[in-house]
Amino acid sequence: MYTKGAMPLHKVTVMPRGHALGVTVQLPEADRESVSKQEYLAEIDVCMGGRAAEELVYGLDKVTSGCSSDLQRATRVATAMVTQFGMDEKVGLVSYNDEQRERLSAEGKRTIEEQVRALNAESNFRVMNLLNDHREELDRLAKALVEYETLDKNEIERAVKGLPIERDDVV
Repeated sequence: MYTKGAMPLHKVTVMPRGHALGVTVQLPEADRESVSKQEYLAEIDVCMGGRAAEELVYGLDKVTSGCSSDLQRATRVATAMVTQFGMDEKVGLVSYNDEQRERLSAEGKRTIEEQVRALNAESNFRVMNLLNDHREELDRLAKALVEYETLDKNEIERAVKGLPIERDDVV
């Protein structure tokens, strides 16, 4: 909701899906032909959200493995930014396929790894700050998700504002 460049929220659920403890569904407003650096960084930030929320609420020692698929996705996006899209100043304006990356020097591989880690770490820092700044809203959203399990965009907006969720009873 507060990450500039992120795709709009469609719904959120705390119903487990595979190893994930919940899922955030986003839908683009229009077809995407190309993606900006800001949008890729926002995608990484969204991936870091669940893990960062666990750390903020429960502490570092209680973070679960539920974030594994999000970390994989964040790492995949960061790696593409660094190795394929020329979006890292240190690595530069290059595009390496898997075969080319395998032939890089140890120093080149290390630089790529450092930059991917840096992108993920910077994202985690941004997300932790964002969640701290919006902690009351996070808590209200979590409470609504515990009660309703799945919320659509309008319900999410109402929940973070502390407004009641209005649903028609299904008979």
